[in-house]
Amino acid sequence: MAVVFHYFCSLYYLCNRCCIKSDIVSAALLFAVFSRVASGGYWVDVGESQTRDGLLYLHNSGLISVPLATWPLSSDKIKNALIGIDNSVLTFTQKSVVSRIKQRVVVKQENYYEENISVFVGNSARLFSGFSKVDRDDGELSYSISSSNIRYVARLKANLTETKTIDGSFFVGKTPVFDVGVGVIDRWWGPGQYTNLVLSNNARPIPAFFVRSSGAGENGPYIFSWVKNWSFEMFLGQLESDRAIPSARLTGIRFTFFPIVGLELGMSRVMQWGGEGRDNGLSTFMDSLTSRGENDERSAGNQLGGFDFHYRLDWLRWNTSLYGQIIGEDEANFLPSKYMSQLGLNVLMDIGQKGAYAKWFVEYTNTTAGAFGAEHYNTAYEHSTYRSGYRYYGRAIGAVFDNDSEVTALGANFYLENSMNLGAALINMRLNNDNSGVNSLVESSMNLQMIELNVKFPLLSGYVSGSISILSDELPDAVIEVNPNTVVLGWSSGI
Repeated sequence: MAVVFHYFCSLYYLCNRCCIKSDIVSAALLFAVFSRVASGGYWVDVGESQTRDGLLYLHNSGLISVPLATWPLSSDKIKNALIGIDNSVLTFTQKSVVSRIKQRVVVKQENYYEENISVFVGNSARLFSGFSKVDRDDGELSYSISSSNIRYVARLKANLTETKTIDGSFFVGKTPVFDVGVGVIDRWWGPGQYTNLVLSNNARPIPAFFVRSSGAGENGPYIFSWVKNWSFEMFLGQLESDRAIPSARLTGIRFTFFPIVGLELGMSRVMQWGGEGRDNGLSTFMDSLTSRGENDERSAGNQLGGFDFHYRLDWLRWNTSLYGQIIGEDEANFLPSKYMSQLGLNVLMDIGQKGAYAKWFVEYTNTTAGAFGAEHYNTAYEHSTYRSGYRYYGRAIGAVFDNDSEVTALGANFYLENSMNLGAALINMRLNNDNSGVNSLVESSMNLQMIELNVKFPLLSGYVSGSISILSDELPDAVIEVNPNTVVLGWSSGI
C-alpha cells in the first residue's frame, strides 16, 4: 500500500503541474513509452464494448448465461460462465471470441498490481454519450493504479481535464456472497445499447458506498435460493453541493435474474432524498425506500423505478435478442407509474471464416413520462422539491437525451480478426418535444440527425481509438457548448 500511496501522490503532483492540452499530450506520450501495461481486474468497466459484445455473441449463440444488463460486470461471473463451454463444439469465430474474453478477464493471482494510462483530445466536448464513450470533456489524461489480494481490490485513478477528479477510483472488500465498497464509478443499469433510462454513463459517476453480489450468484441468502445466476447491487451516494437542494442523497437498488434459459429480467429503483436543510435520518431513508411519505413535504423524495428484459430469440437464423425497459417517474399504489420506455433488437453474425463478426442494433427510446398513454411533459427526471432534477453536474443521470425526447438509433459494430474494431451509427432525435421546461441538452424543441463513425486498433502495447460525430444542425441554445462536427482521438493501455 505504501507503493500505491507513493504513485498516487506523484500523480497528483503531475496534475497540479499540468494545465493545458499540450501538457496532457506530452505526458501521455511519455507514459505510453515507459508505463507498465496490464489487463484483467476485478470487473469489466462501463465502456468496454468489445468484451460486452463478445459476451452478447456467446449468449445469443446459446453458449453462456451471464448478466448483460448491469455494469460494471464482475470478472468472476464471466470466468464462471466460460468454464461451462465445450470448446470441441465451437466454430472458429466462437473460439476467437472466447479467447479475446479470456484475455480480458485473465485469472489473477491472489496478489497483483498494475498501472494504466489513457488520454484523449478532441475539438469539442461530446453532447451525446453511449456505452463505449465515457469522455465528457474535450480532453483528458488519466492514470490509475490497481492492487488486489484475497480480501480486497482497490483502484486509485486521477483524471486531469478542466478540473481534477478521481472518477473511476474504488475500494472493495471481498466476501463469498457480497462485496462491500466505496468509490466513484460509472454504472449502466439496463439492456440499452446506446443509452438507458435509469442509470447511464452520461453524467459523471457519483461518489457512493455500495454492496454488490460477487461471483456467479450461485450461493447466497435463502431468499435467492429459488433462482440461479442472479445479481444484486445497492448504492448510497451524494450529489454535488451546487444544486437546488445541496448534497442530496441518491440511493439505487437493482436485482436481475434468469427465470428461464435465455431470458434476463431486471428490476431497478433509484431515490433522491435528504440533502442540506432536509431530514437525512434513517427513518426518512426507510420512508423513501418503502414509498411512505412520498408526497409529504418533510420527507418527499424523487423516485424512479421499473423493469427491463433481455430475451434471446433462439428460433431466428442469426444470433438475435430482443430487449426493452420501462421506467416510471412517479409511484402509485407502491408501483412505478408514468413510464418512459425503450425497445431494441440486437443481431450478431459472422463475417467470413477468420473469426470476425458484426453486431447490428436498432433502438427506440421515449423519455416522455406516460409514453404508453396520456403524456406528461416536464415530468420525467423532474421534481417539485428537488428542482435540479435527476441530474448531476448538469447532465441527466438517466438517458443521455434527457426528458421529453424520442430517439431512434441504428448502428453496427464490426470486430475484425486483426483486433481492429469499427463502428457506425445513425441517430434520429426529436429533443424536448414540448418546447418548454428543462432539458439539459436544448432549451427549445429540435429535430436532429447524427452520424457517428468509430475505430479502434492496437498500438504501443495499448489501443488507439478515434471517432467522428456529425450533427445535421447547429445547437444555438444547447446547455453544453459543442461543435456540431466533433473529432476525438485517444490512446489507452491494456485492453
